[in-house]
Amino acid sequence: MAYVDTIQFITMASAGNATDFGNLSAGRLRTAGFSSTTRGIISGGMNSDADNQNILEYVTMSSAGNATDFGDLTVARRSMAGLSSATRGITAGGQIPGGRSNVIDYVTIASTGNASDFGNLTADAANVAACANTITGLISGGNFDGNPSRADVIQSITIASTGNTTDFGDLTVAKRHHGGASPAAASVQG
Repeated sequence: MAYVDTIQFITMASAGNATDFGNLSAGRLRTAGFSSTTRGIISGGMNSDADNQNILEYVTMSSAGNATDFGDLTVARRSMAGLSSATRGITAGGQIPGGRSNVIDYVTIASTGNASDFGNLTADAANVAACANTITGLISGGNFDGNPSRADVIQSITIASTGNTTDFGDLTVAKRHHGGASPAAASVQG
């Protein structure tokens, strides 16, 4: 398994190949990410020793360079989802030793520091996807403890507050290892 420390970027206004941006502090996989217009944050993951990580690192989007330490997650984990508003970043769910996690953490993107507890998913879940607009975050699918197959659940949070997820609805097909994208007014998950 390859544990990559490479950060790459693309310019969304024009087609083309990815370009080198910089490097993480160490190679990791199964991380989550989220951003504001000025900062991008890489959350958790696992290293070459197969250890879950609690690392939060950030880059400044306008200038290429290596990631800088931001702080730590409340629980070390991998295979979680990230979402954000312009001010707050969220890491939800993930794989922990012996199972999955229902933990949701948050940080204020403009500052640095350790993550704080936001609330919980309705069940322990990993391999979830997430997307958000400026108000609502959606976390979907994944694998739940006690049900290792794919899930079709969509859970909702209000990003500016804290609290547990609420039911939003269901995916048309149960999924895991999928992704999300967030236009300003709507959300898409594939």
